This record gives sequence, C-alpha cells and structure tokens, in this order.
Amino acid sequence: MSKSRIQKPLNVILAGFFGVCSGISFAASGEPVSSCGVVTNGLQVCISLSSSEFAAIEPIIVDLIVSNSSEKAFMIAVGRPEWVCDIEVMQVGEGKIAQTRFGVNAAQSIRRANPKPWLLKPGECRHDPILLNRYFDMSVAGIYRVSITRRLSMPSASQGVIANSGDVEIRVIDEVPGGRSAWGGE
Repeated sequence: MSKSRIQKPLNVILAGFFGVCSGISFAASGEPVSSCGVVTNGLQVCISLSSSEFAAIEPIIVDLIVSNSSEKAFMIAVGRPEWVCDIEVMQVGEGKIAQTRFGVNAAQSIRRANPKPWLLKPGECRHDPILLNRYFDMSVAGIYRVSITRRLSMPSASQGVIANSGDVEIRVIDEVPGGRSAWGGE
C-alpha cells in the first residue's frame, strides 16, 4: 500500500469555502488536464488539474505528483511549495504574470527554508496540492501555461535531482457555470 498525502480534503474544504462565501457552487467545466516530465534517475514529476477551465474567482489547485519508478528508495525533500518547487505561470500571448503578495513573500522565505526528508519507496507516489492562485494573480480571463520544476533531493545531498513536469494549459473565464459573471451582476 502506497503512503500518499491525499489532497481531496483540501479541495473539498476550499471549494466549500468559496462556494458558501460567494453563494454559488462551482462545477468543473472542461476535461481534467495533466502533464508528466521525463523520468530523471527513476523519479518523475507530473502535474494534474481537475479541469482545463476555471472561473476567475475559483481556487485553482494543482496536484503535484512525484513517482518513483526505480528499484531503489529515494529520500526526497518536502515542505512548503516555495521551498521545493519553482512554479512558472505565463499568460499565453502576455508573458509572465504578477505574483500575489504570497508569491512575493515565498521568494523571500526560501532563505528560511527547512524542507523535511520523505522516503519515497519503489513504486510509490507522493501527491502535494498547490493552490496556484495563492501565489499568482490569475484573476484576468485568458489562457495560462503552467509548469513546475521540482527539487527532489535534500539540500544537503551532494548532487541535487531536479525534474520538470512539462506544461499544461488552462483557461480562466469571467463567468461561472450558469452564465453569471464571476464578479456579480448578470
């Protein structure tokens, strides 16, 4: 049995919170999207989203998956996303987008980073949810390209292992299901 963190409670809590606060319930429109990078030293990084389309006020949660397809166990670094990941979000046709105050503070917190070791056994996967629009301002409608580079080894390791997820594209819209504006009104 694989030991994996489960992101579902976070999805349920956030969706419930945002749905209750705004008086609307979100239904994912669009197909789920995912992308996996190449296997690096037996480790692979993938990202997955529940939908290819989100309302501008909806939480956008990326499931960051690290899988071990090798015959040996790896000690990987885990911690806050900014400690172990480089997240890149670009709006297609516009370039890099602005970070929120949490994204700006995340870059400063790397100096205080204290990732913990996690033993990833052969055949196991680790799931880590990342609330993407906590770090990036994705409130403008458009198409966004997301990729994550994940540092896999502990900082004290002599050679760091880094793997890339590949890119996914998602669409942010101004309307929520039912044709209403995400920002109120008709």
